[in-house]
Amino acid sequence: MGNLQDIKQQISDGNAVAALASAKAAVRGAPADPSCRSALFSLFAIHGEWARAGEQLENALQLGGDPGLAVYIIILKTISGRDEVLKGLADPHFPAGEDTPAWYPEWKAALNALHGGNPEPLAAVAAERTDVLDSITGFNQEYEFEGFRNCDTRLCGVFEGIFEGKYSWLPFEQVLRISVPARPEMLHDLLWLPVMIHLRKGAPLKGYLFSTYPGTAAHGDDASRLARDTSWNERFESVDLGLGTQLFALGAEVVPVFSLGQCCLGDAPDVTPASPADP
Repeated sequence: MGNLQDIKQQISDGNAVAALASAKAAVRGAPADPSCRSALFSLFAIHGEWARAGEQLENALQLGGDPGLAVYIIILKTISGRDEVLKGLADPHFPAGEDTPAWYPEWKAALNALHGGNPEPLAAVAAERTDVLDSITGFNQEYEFEGFRNCDTRLCGVFEGIFEGKYSWLPFEQVLRISVPARPEMLHDLLWLPVMIHLRKGAPLKGYLFSTYPGTAAHGDDASRLARDTSWNERFESVDLGLGTQLFALGAEVVPVFSLGQCCLGDAPDVTPASPADP
C-alpha cells in the first residue's frame, strides 16, 4: 500500500509526474491488485496516454475491480471524437433528441478556421452569441447572476461532456439545472466529473462533464493536468483558449467547474437532484 499512499500525497502536492511513476511502481509491486491498476489508469489518462490508460482499466476490471469503472471504457472511446470536433472536422452529439442548433454550422466552420491558424471567424460567431449568453439569468447556493458562459471561446455557450455514451455539447439555453459534486472524490474526477442535468424539455440527463479544457493532457503543466489551475494560450488576442480547469463566468463571478454546485439557469422549479451515474 506504500505506493498508493505515495500517489495520494504526490497528488496532494501537485506532482503528477511523480504520481505516475509511483503508480507504475505500485503495479510492478502488486500486479494482481485492481486498485493499483485503477490508479495507473487514472494517471495515464491525466497524462493523455489514452491507449495505456485503457489497457490498465481493462486489467483492473478483469482482476475484480469496481464494476463501475466500466463506464470509463465508453468515455475513453470519446477522446478522439473530442479532438476532431474541436478541429471542426466532426460534429458533437446534441443529447435528448434536440436538433442541431441553428448557430452550429458556422461554429463548426469557425473551429476549422481556428485549427488552420485563423481565429477571426470564431471571434465573430462568438460575438454574435454574446447577447444570448449575457441574458441567461440564474442562481446557485450563494448568489443570483445575470450572464452565463464558459470562459473558453470554443465552448462559450455549451456544457462539454459525455452524455448518452457520446461526446456531447449541451447548449446552456436548453438547461434548467445542473448538479455537480461539491468536490472531486476520485482521481479520474479530475478529468470527467459526474453530473446530473435537468433540461427544459425531456428527462434529466446523467453523464460527465470534462473537468479540463481540450489539449490539457498534451500541453498543460502538472497544475493544469490536475485541474488546479487554468492558463490561456497567448497566440491569439481575439479568442480565449484555455488549458487546465474549465472555468465558468456567472455574471461577474468566475468559478471552476467543480464549484458550479446546484446551479439553476432561469426560473427553476423545485426539483430534487438525483445522483449522477453512467453517461
